[in-house]
Amino acid sequence: MTKVKICGLSEIEHALVAGKVNSAVQEVNHIADYCRLDWVQLSGDESWHYCQEIERPTIKVIHVSTSRTAKKILAELEIGYQLRLKYDLICLLDSQVRDTYGGTGEVFDWQLAKEASHRFPVIIAGGLTPANVGQLVKEVHPWGVDVSTGVETNGKKDNSKIRDFVEAVKREEDINQSLDIKVVY
Repeated sequence: MTKVKICGLSEIEHALVAGKVNSAVQEVNHIADYCRLDWVQLSGDESWHYCQEIERPTIKVIHVSTSRTAKKILAELEIGYQLRLKYDLICLLDSQVRDTYGGTGEVFDWQLAKEASHRFPVIIAGGLTPANVGQLVKEVHPWGVDVSTGVETNGKKDNSKIRDFVEAVKREEDINQSLDIKVVY
């Protein structure tokens, strides 16, 4: 069953309230408690030791770039999934372009995504749209998919594109499986 995660922080004041990347662990835990978050997504350069200090289930972004080999990325996933975290962990593979921490709209090599998803539960992000997400689900069989700009028009979420994205995932799902949709604001 493929999970669908739709990111939606588009206003700077909302992002500031939710915390930016590479914040102190204490700050992340405080914000998570204050906002009663179910999950914390770490999109920066946070170490695995840092992840062990988070007091919520964690989505850890693993940045995929042309400068990092598939072997290194798979080794990083192996380390993370072998750790004994206090709460659940899911890794999210996302394209890294220059010094960005996601939201690039760039697709990375799905062969790496396929290798990773055969070994670990992973969420795939990076350049996904209603036009290509079905093919990703068919080829890669990820635990989940993550989209933001791929379902926007002029910088705003587009209901039609969101519906088309979810429908594309549903079409590729096994008939006996259900779809779990998470909308993250």
